[in-house]
Amino acid sequence: MQLGADTDSIIQYTDIAAARSAPRSKGIKAIKDRMTKNRNMTPMEVLKDLLGIRNPTASQKIMLAQLVKVWATSTWRMRCSVWSRFKEWAGTEASPERAVTWLAMKVRTNQTRHIYAKALLSLFNHSVAKQPTAALRLYTKMLVADGALVPISQAKPMTKLKVGRLSHRLKMKHNAQGAAIAVKLAWKICGRWMQTAGVTPRMCPTISDDMIVVAWGQTTKSGRNKPYSRSMYSVCKGDWTPEIAQYLRTQPPDKPLTTWNVQRLNRVMIKMFGKGFRSHGIKHGAIQRLIELVTQGVLTLDEVQVIAQHESLMSTLRYGGNPTNMALALGTQKASSYL
Repeated sequence: MQLGADTDSIIQYTDIAAARSAPRSKGIKAIKDRMTKNRNMTPMEVLKDLLGIRNPTASQKIMLAQLVKVWATSTWRMRCSVWSRFKEWAGTEASPERAVTWLAMKVRTNQTRHIYAKALLSLFNHSVAKQPTAALRLYTKMLVADGALVPISQAKPMTKLKVGRLSHRLKMKHNAQGAAIAVKLAWKICGRWMQTAGVTPRMCPTISDDMIVVAWGQTTKSGRNKPYSRSMYSVCKGDWTPEIAQYLRTQPPDKPLTTWNVQRLNRVMIKMFGKGFRSHGIKHGAIQRLIELVTQGVLTLDEVQVIAQHESLMSTLRYGGNPTNMALALGTQKASSYL
């Protein structure tokens, strides 16, 4: 699910419609400039907003710089976007109660409402005003009870054949050797695109034609809070490993595999395979393949959860796809045979 995709048209509709009837000099461009300015708040600006600091002193600037490190860059990016949209609508009355009204009126689906509600809860909990968040917390629970955790749509799963074709296209047509290697590594380790694209040779304590070990450290979503979790390492073995290792050995120690972002890769994938194929489909397809192997007794569901870097089994099952494979992977048929 793409954060913000459901709400952009709703939030912008009124202003854009009004802009079209205005003179061109003060029309759409003026409205978009204002909206862009409001939505491009940085983590530092959001923190100053929440803490009520207008002109920070030298010591406050040091404190704010340290507070920015509380959340990862990707987390900040999403929460800054949500907070900016909410503030544009609420103005100076940005309270948890107003957040409930905004979510109900301006956000289209329960799934997106739930994501935004959790983001706003985290931000309000860091607010100097210490506003009571009971209403927002209750609304979040209601959304869960109403099915907000059930995804509306997911990226179409890739296959190993499609990943190979995509890698070849990136290498030959786009001259993107690093991106071509990254898609193969993402498949081999069930990795998220931006996480895998950022892999550097220094992050790999072992690089050989037989095996590549990636030590994630604090680069993953949960690595900062749980640096010694089961997802701290990934191992790549088997097909494509020699090719990936050879590329890593030729690169500078701190150079990431590629600078291609999600949107750029998505455009190539949609052009090649059609609507619905996105970068996250690589992870989807890899996990579905592994779940098939669980049903054959080759792997365990726990091993799939670890390579997928999921903290809960529920997250892994969300990628399952085939209901029969998911049911067989859970293994209840063993108990049923004795009844």
